[in-house]
Amino acid sequence: MPHEAPRTYPHSGLTQSILASAIRVQDALGPGLLEKPYRLCLAHALRRAGHRVTLEASLDIAFEGLLIPEAYRLDLLVDDTVIVEAKAVEKLDRMHQAPLLTSSVLPARRLACC
Repeated sequence: MPHEAPRTYPHSGLTQSILASAIRVQDALGPGLLEKPYRLCLAHALRRAGHRVTLEASLDIAFEGLLIPEAYRLDLLVDDTVIVEAKAVEKLDRMHQAPLLTSSVLPARRLACC
């Protein structure tokens, strides 16, 4: 059976860098902290790796001509491309997936970085 080439995904280099940084932060800090220290340390690690990071970027939502400013807040926005939601939990469940699903269906052009 021939060996298949690995799949390439949009922004795979960036997501690999984010994951490597997140693992480094987790290894250094260990478990048991609230989300804020992990989020701030991850932003620091990503910036040191040469990425642009916006903490708590706001997301505006438009509905039938109504603009709702700052309707959603993203934990981290990396290189104006990848949204990172920091979770300090032992196991992710459906409740933790909701913010990711919400932000993935909203158009990226409506991001307003603060």
